[in-house]
Amino acid sequence: MKKKKVSQKVNYISTIDEINKGNLKPYYILIGDTNYLKNQIIEKIKLNLKISNIFILEGESNLRNLIDSIDSPSFFSSSKVIFIKNAQKIENFKWDYFKNIKNRVIIFDDRDGKIPLPQEEIEDKVKIVNDKNMNLEILKKWVEKKFKEKNKSISQSALYKLIFSCENDLDLLIGEIEKLSLIDKDIIDEEDIEKYVYQVNIPNIFDLINYFIKNKKRKFLENFSKIIERGENFEKLFYTILNHITSLIDVKISILEGVKDKDIIDALKINPYRYSLLKDEASEFNLNELKTILKSFEEIEKSIKLSKGFQKERMELTILKS
Repeated sequence: MKKKKVSQKVNYISTIDEINKGNLKPYYILIGDTNYLKNQIIEKIKLNLKISNIFILEGESNLRNLIDSIDSPSFFSSSKVIFIKNAQKIENFKWDYFKNIKNRVIIFDDRDGKIPLPQEEIEDKVKIVNDKNMNLEILKKWVEKKFKEKNKSISQSALYKLIFSCENDLDLLIGEIEKLSLIDKDIIDEEDIEKYVYQVNIPNIFDLINYFIKNKKRKFLENFSKIIERGENFEKLFYTILNHITSLIDVKISILEGVKDKDIIDALKINPYRYSLLKDEASEFNLNELKTILKSFEEIEKSIKLSKGFQKERMELTILKS
């Protein structure tokens, strides 16, 4: 009988439970786009190892340089956690380069699942975690647990509606749970989901900002229009983007000035999860790019306010002329 590969078909929830019990692996491959659960895994590993910092590296084609960076001694602890962003960019990946590294937990952020499976002699040391493997029952229990942590509960009909409204998107789900938990009632029902949950599958705000910065104006307008066509209010969407850019700039400046994460969270009055998302997004842009796009949106805002009606058309014309 062929030996079952223990490194395959594992979901994020069960992996977090294992880490909570003290069962750590030397290597984790995180597949998919679920940033919230990836951050949870990192935080749980840090807590288990009693460390406060991790070492972040960028996946690169030069595998030897990457290994040299990983294998450098730590001045902070006998063990350290290495997080490799965009690990799918590593060319000619070979497990032989990694398997002799000691006293390190290496986490590969392999969004597209391009890293090859480990050889049999190392597979029990590798945990491959895929957000696509989370079935409905596991997802339901996870959502119920999150509400319980907020001293809330959710009816079964509301639970199904919430999950399907968010189309099983964990990052979107956790944000909606945070929002629904602020409602002044003990049990969240279906009416609350209909009233408060944003129920469309759309490109996120980050995507729209990214299109704008990269001068993909028509792509920005195309996706902006899709959101409007699905029922979003124009002013709400426009000012959501504008406020998001402002928050990214505040976070970017604070980080560059060396302000501690907790102090930034307190100053901006945002929850830690939202801050973690803003921090990740801010790292993708430089400060000048963000300031330029803020100035552009302030000019668009002036144009819109001067117009009488046809706000969307005025915005489109202003963007295309710029």
